Amino acid sequence: MNPFISWIDDRKKSTVVLTALLMSAYLAVLVLPGIPWLALTALIFSIVCPFAIFLVWIVDSPWTDKLLTRRWTAILLSGVVIVYGMFANTYASDLINSYFRVDPAHFTVTSTFLTTAYLLIGVFQPFVMFPLWLALVLLGGLVLPALLIVGPGSQVFKRLGLFVLATVLISASTQSLGLLQHQLPLLAERVALASDFNEKHRCTTKWELPVDKVVFLADGNVLGHIQGTRNYEILPCVSHGGL
Repeated sequence: MNPFISWIDDRKKSTVVLTALLMSAYLAVLVLPGIPWLALTALIFSIVCPFAIFLVWIVDSPWTDKLLTRRWTAILLSGVVIVYGMFANTYASDLINSYFRVDPAHFTVTSTFLTTAYLLIGVFQPFVMFPLWLALVLLGGLVLPALLIVGPGSQVFKRLGLFVLATVLISASTQSLGLLQHQLPLLAERVALASDFNEKHRCTTKWELPVDKVVFLADGNVLGHIQGTRNYEILPCVSHGGL
Protein backbone atom coordinates (compact mmCIF):
# COMPACT_ATOMS: atom_id res chain seq x y z
CA MET A 1 0.00 0.00 0.00
CA ASN A 2 1.13 3.56 -0.66
CA PRO A 3 3.09 4.73 2.42
CA PHE A 4 1.31 8.07 2.26
CA ILE A 5 -2.02 6.42 3.07
CA SER A 6 -0.98 3.25 4.90
CA TRP A 7 -1.65 4.95 8.23
CA ILE A 8 -5.39 4.84 7.50
CA ASP A 9 -5.57 1.16 8.50
CA ASP A 10 -3.95 1.78 11.90
CA ARG A 11 -5.94 3.70 14.51
CA LYS A 12 -2.86 4.82 16.47
CA LYS A 13 -1.07 5.98 13.33
CA SER A 14 -4.23 7.74 12.16
CA THR A 15 -4.43 9.57 15.47
CA VAL A 16 -0.77 10.61 15.23
CA VAL A 17 -1.18 11.87 11.66
CA LEU A 18 -4.35 13.83 12.43
CA THR A 19 -2.80 15.32 15.56
CA ALA A 20 0.35 16.23 13.64
CA LEU A 21 -1.75 17.99 10.98
CA LEU A 22 -3.55 20.01 13.63
CA MET A 23 -0.37 20.96 15.48
CA SER A 24 1.27 21.90 12.16
CA ALA A 25 -1.61 24.27 11.45
CA TYR A 26 -1.22 25.86 14.89
CA LEU A 27 2.54 26.17 14.41
CA ALA A 28 2.07 27.80 11.01
CA VAL A 29 -0.20 30.44 12.57
CA LEU A 30 2.38 31.15 15.29
CA VAL A 31 5.27 31.39 12.84
CA LEU A 32 3.36 33.35 10.19
CA PRO A 33 0.73 35.42 12.02
CA GLY A 34 -1.65 37.69 10.18
CA ILE A 35 -2.23 35.42 7.17
CA PRO A 36 -6.01 34.90 6.88
CA TRP A 37 -5.98 31.57 5.05
CA LEU A 38 -3.60 30.03 7.61
CA ALA A 39 -5.86 31.16 10.45
CA LEU A 40 -8.88 29.76 8.62
CA THR A 41 -7.05 26.47 8.03
CA ALA A 42 -6.19 26.19 11.72
CA LEU A 43 -9.82 26.89 12.62
CA ILE A 44 -11.10 24.23 10.22
CA PHE A 45 -8.53 21.70 11.41
CA SER A 46 -9.56 22.43 15.03
CA ILE A 47 -13.00 21.13 14.14
CA VAL A 48 -12.27 18.44 11.57
CA CYS A 49 -9.24 16.71 13.15
CA PRO A 50 -10.77 16.01 16.61
CA PHE A 51 -13.96 14.84 14.91
CA ALA A 52 -11.93 12.55 12.65
CA ILE A 53 -10.07 11.15 15.67
CA PHE A 54 -13.44 10.48 17.30
CA LEU A 55 -14.56 8.60 14.18
CA VAL A 56 -11.34 6.59 14.14
CA TRP A 57 -11.72 5.34 17.71
CA ILE A 58 -15.51 5.05 18.00
CA VAL A 59 -17.02 4.48 14.57
CA ASP A 60 -14.10 2.66 12.96
CA SER A 61 -13.69 0.15 15.79
CA PRO A 62 -14.31 -3.59 16.37
CA TRP A 63 -17.04 -2.66 18.87
CA THR A 64 -18.98 -0.79 16.18
CA ASP A 65 -18.41 -3.63 13.71
CA LYS A 66 -20.03 -6.05 16.17
CA LEU A 67 -23.02 -3.75 16.57
CA LEU A 68 -23.49 -3.60 12.82
CA THR A 69 -23.27 -7.36 12.37
CA ARG A 70 -26.28 -7.99 14.64
CA ARG A 71 -29.61 -7.25 13.00
CA TRP A 72 -31.36 -5.69 15.98
CA THR A 73 -28.46 -3.38 16.83
CA ALA A 74 -28.06 -2.44 13.16
CA ILE A 75 -31.76 -1.53 13.05
CA LEU A 76 -31.36 0.43 16.27
CA LEU A 77 -28.42 2.39 14.85
CA SER A 78 -30.42 3.06 11.69
CA GLY A 79 -33.18 4.45 13.88
CA VAL A 80 -30.69 6.73 15.60
CA VAL A 81 -29.58 8.03 12.20
CA ILE A 82 -33.20 8.66 11.20
CA VAL A 83 -33.90 10.54 14.43
CA TYR A 84 -30.75 12.60 13.90
CA GLY A 85 -31.94 13.43 10.39
CA MET A 86 -35.27 14.64 11.77
CA PHE A 87 -33.60 16.94 14.31
CA ALA A 88 -31.00 18.14 11.80
CA ASN A 89 -33.59 18.91 9.12
CA THR A 90 -35.75 20.74 11.66
CA TYR A 91 -32.77 22.78 12.79
CA ALA A 92 -31.83 23.67 9.21
CA SER A 93 -35.40 24.58 8.27
CA ASP A 94 -35.90 26.74 11.37
CA LEU A 95 -32.68 28.66 10.77
CA ILE A 96 -33.40 29.25 7.08
CA ASN A 97 -37.00 30.22 7.73
CA SER A 98 -36.09 32.61 10.55
CA TYR A 99 -33.41 34.29 8.44
CA PHE A 100 -34.86 34.41 4.92
CA ARG A 101 -38.55 33.99 5.91
CA VAL A 102 -39.42 31.81 2.91
CA ASP A 103 -39.91 28.09 2.36
CA PRO A 104 -36.60 26.31 3.21
CA ALA A 105 -37.25 23.95 0.28
CA HIS A 106 -35.82 26.63 -2.01
CA PHE A 107 -32.42 26.36 -0.27
CA THR A 108 -31.24 22.85 -1.15
CA VAL A 109 -27.49 23.38 -0.76
CA THR A 110 -27.85 25.50 2.37
CA SER A 111 -30.07 22.86 3.98
CA THR A 112 -27.44 20.20 3.25
CA PHE A 113 -24.73 22.41 4.73
CA LEU A 114 -26.74 23.05 7.91
CA THR A 115 -27.74 19.42 8.44
CA THR A 116 -24.05 18.50 8.18
CA ALA A 117 -23.01 21.29 10.55
CA TYR A 118 -25.64 20.11 13.04
CA LEU A 119 -23.69 16.86 13.42
CA LEU A 120 -20.83 18.94 14.81
CA ILE A 121 -22.63 21.55 16.90
CA GLY A 122 -25.73 19.56 17.81
CA VAL A 123 -24.20 16.15 18.56
CA PHE A 124 -20.40 16.17 18.65
CA GLN A 125 -20.02 19.37 20.67
CA PRO A 126 -22.55 18.78 23.48
CA PHE A 127 -22.24 15.00 23.82
CA VAL A 128 -18.51 14.45 23.17
CA MET A 129 -16.32 17.54 23.39
CA PHE A 130 -18.09 19.39 26.19
CA PRO A 131 -18.12 16.37 28.58
CA LEU A 132 -14.41 15.79 27.83
CA TRP A 133 -13.61 19.46 28.45
CA LEU A 134 -15.65 19.46 31.67
CA ALA A 135 -13.87 16.31 32.84
CA LEU A 136 -10.50 17.93 32.20
CA VAL A 137 -11.50 21.01 34.19
CA LEU A 138 -12.92 19.06 37.13
CA LEU A 139 -10.44 16.19 37.23
CA GLY A 140 -7.28 17.92 36.04
CA GLY A 141 -6.16 18.62 39.58
CA LEU A 142 -6.44 14.91 40.43
CA VAL A 143 -5.06 13.53 37.18
CA LEU A 144 -1.84 15.56 37.12
CA PRO A 145 -0.55 14.37 40.54
CA ALA A 146 -1.40 10.79 39.61
CA LEU A 147 0.54 11.09 36.36
CA LEU A 148 3.58 12.38 38.25
CA ILE A 149 3.52 9.57 40.82
CA VAL A 150 2.50 6.42 38.95
CA GLY A 151 5.04 4.59 36.77
CA PRO A 152 8.73 5.07 35.92
CA GLY A 153 10.20 8.40 34.86
CA SER A 154 9.90 7.87 31.13
CA GLN A 155 6.27 6.85 31.45
CA VAL A 156 5.55 9.87 33.62
CA PHE A 157 6.82 12.31 30.99
CA LYS A 158 5.02 10.45 28.23
CA ARG A 159 1.70 10.46 30.07
CA LEU A 160 2.15 14.06 31.11
CA GLY A 161 2.86 15.06 27.52
CA LEU A 162 -0.20 13.20 26.26
CA PHE A 163 -2.36 14.84 28.93
CA VAL A 164 -1.14 18.33 28.00
CA LEU A 165 -1.62 17.58 24.29
CA ALA A 166 -5.14 16.24 24.89
CA THR A 167 -5.97 19.32 26.96
CA VAL A 168 -4.82 21.65 24.19
CA LEU A 169 -6.69 19.75 21.48
CA ILE A 170 -9.93 19.45 23.44
CA SER A 171 -9.86 23.11 24.51
CA ALA A 172 -9.10 24.32 20.97
CA SER A 173 -11.80 22.11 19.47
CA THR A 174 -14.39 23.23 22.03
CA GLN A 175 -13.65 26.90 21.35
CA SER A 176 -13.70 26.37 17.58
CA LEU A 177 -17.03 24.56 17.73
CA GLY A 178 -18.44 27.37 19.86
CA LEU A 179 -17.24 29.88 17.26
CA LEU A 180 -18.79 27.78 14.49
CA GLN A 181 -22.11 27.71 16.31
CA HIS A 182 -22.00 31.48 16.82
CA GLN A 183 -21.07 32.21 13.21
CA LEU A 184 -23.29 29.56 11.61
CA PRO A 185 -26.10 31.96 10.55
CA LEU A 186 -23.55 34.13 8.74
CA LEU A 187 -21.92 31.09 7.15
CA ALA A 188 -25.33 29.78 6.08
CA GLU A 189 -26.08 33.14 4.46
CA ARG A 190 -22.81 33.04 2.52
CA VAL A 191 -23.44 29.48 1.40
CA ALA A 192 -26.93 30.45 0.26
CA LEU A 193 -25.66 33.47 -1.70
CA ALA A 194 -22.98 31.39 -3.36
CA SER A 195 -25.15 28.39 -4.24
CA ASP A 196 -28.92 28.79 -3.90
CA PHE A 197 -29.24 32.36 -5.16
CA ASN A 198 -29.01 32.99 -8.90
CA GLU A 199 -27.29 35.90 -10.61
CA LYS A 200 -28.83 35.20 -14.01
CA HIS A 201 -32.59 35.23 -14.42
CA ARG A 202 -35.33 36.18 -16.89
CA CYS A 203 -37.37 38.43 -14.64
CA THR A 204 -38.83 41.37 -16.59
CA THR A 205 -39.87 43.56 -13.67
CA LYS A 206 -37.83 46.73 -13.23
CA TRP A 207 -37.05 46.78 -9.54
CA GLU A 208 -36.35 50.02 -7.73
CA LEU A 209 -33.92 48.18 -5.46
CA PRO A 210 -30.44 47.11 -6.66
CA VAL A 211 -31.00 43.35 -6.66
CA ASP A 212 -28.01 41.25 -7.69
CA LYS A 213 -29.17 37.70 -6.89
CA VAL A 214 -32.55 36.00 -6.55
CA VAL A 215 -34.17 32.79 -5.39
CA PHE A 216 -37.21 31.75 -7.41
CA LEU A 217 -40.29 31.17 -5.29
CA ALA A 218 -43.26 28.96 -6.08
CA ASP A 219 -45.75 31.82 -6.47
CA GLY A 220 -43.97 33.54 -9.36
CA ASN A 221 -42.11 35.95 -7.11
CA VAL A 222 -38.44 35.96 -6.21
CA LEU A 223 -36.51 36.56 -3.03
CA GLY A 224 -34.03 39.24 -4.01
CA HIS A 225 -30.75 40.03 -2.30
CA ILE A 226 -30.12 43.77 -2.11
CA GLN A 227 -26.63 44.36 -3.44
CA GLY A 228 -24.09 45.46 -0.85
CA THR A 229 -26.38 44.68 2.09
CA ARG A 230 -27.67 41.75 4.11
CA ASN A 231 -31.27 42.60 3.29
CA TYR A 232 -33.72 40.55 1.25
CA GLU A 233 -37.04 41.46 -0.34
CA ILE A 234 -39.79 39.44 -2.02
CA LEU A 235 -40.33 40.94 -5.45
CA PRO A 236 -42.40 40.11 -8.53
CA CYS A 237 -40.45 38.40 -11.28
CA VAL A 238 -42.67 39.19 -14.28
CA SER A 239 -44.29 42.57 -14.75
CA HIS A 240 -47.94 42.80 -15.78
CA GLY A 241 -46.88 43.83 -19.26
CA GLY A 242 -44.12 41.17 -19.52
CA LEU A 243 -44.26 37.72 -21.04
